[in-house]
Amino acid sequence: MRVRPWLLATVLGVVAGASLWVSPPPAARAAGCPATPLTVAELRDLWEGEYAGFAGMTNPAGRACYGGADVPVIGYVDMPEGLGGTSASGIKPAWMTEWGLMLYGASNAISTNHANDSYVIATRPRLGDLNERYRHRWVLAMAHFDDPAARTCRGWGVDKPSKKESVSVCRSIMVLSSVSTTSAPDSSTAAIVGSSGAPRLALPVALLAAAGLGTVAWVGRARRLRSPDRESKRPGR
Repeated sequence: MRVRPWLLATVLGVVAGASLWVSPPPAARAAGCPATPLTVAELRDLWEGEYAGFAGMTNPAGRACYGGADVPVIGYVDMPEGLGGTSASGIKPAWMTEWGLMLYGASNAISTNHANDSYVIATRPRLGDLNERYRHRWVLAMAHFDDPAARTCRGWGVDKPSKKESVSVCRSIMVLSSVSTTSAPDSSTAAIVGSSGAPRLALPVALLAAAGLGTVAWVGRARRLRSPDRESKRPGR
């Protein structure tokens, strides 16, 4: 049975489109480091679950990935009820370990019982209450590890960490540089973001594009068949 070229092109196009959708994006997480801008989920994936103080999220893997460079983080600002607590020891300055800008990866995280799935970025006192200012808004935060203030960190309390330990811990805490409002991520667009943070084609779009390749091939063949001198017309190289 003779296979028509335009049909073969369409089938191959659909297969190629499907493979684009199921294959992981190349080099999306070089050395385990997510591409920027970062999502809250990606930061939490790097984080090993350790706190310094009430809210200082120590993230050595994040620091290893990005050093002291500012990186963009997209998140939704919200705060659960009943926050608070006490500790017998900790690390100062308190603004690095006790509070910060609280970001979620979804606007309904708290209402759907995911109040613990936040990432807290330390903020300097001069910036004021950013959780109140940006509450219930999507923001683009520029933040960094290895802040210069980490060199001033010191332990306190009954079982305080050493100076060296305190500085090391603070260097792995993410500190805010700037913040601005942004639009909410739109899951209905053609680009969807996987756990790696790299955009990939949604399946319907990939298949449509592939089918389009087959259609183009078919249209091109039809035009050549209608052309009286089709044998003399060849595609350029």
